[in-house]
Amino acid sequence: MKKIFLVLSIVACTFILVQSCGNDDASKAKADSVSSSPPAVGASVNGSVLYEEKCMVCHGADGKQNTMGAADLSSSTLDHAIVVSIITSGKNTMKAFSPELNAEQIEAVAKYAESLRK
Repeated sequence: MKKIFLVLSIVACTFILVQSCGNDDASKAKADSVSSSPPAVGASVNGSVLYEEKCMVCHGADGKQNTMGAADLSSSTLDHAIVVSIITSGKNTMKAFSPELNAEQIEAVAKYAESLRK
């Protein structure tokens, strides 16, 4: 009974992570309807809040989680332009966030992710 529960738990967690990190059309449509409008002129964009909403499930709060092959952000040596490019266009299993986030939001997330470095 414990083995069945363990297997079902692993399958459920994997499904949730794939849905969270995946790049399916339903996620895009929902995100577009919620996040597509840019922040008001002069409004401050909070990179840590966006990171928590969009990135933490795979990268973890401290950037070290490595779920679903996510990079360890705490040991990253990538320069800022590359970090912005990866967030914008995606890389490997990481989806592109350009449909959901505008340039100012992506910049804020990149700066926050870089702040997690050791």
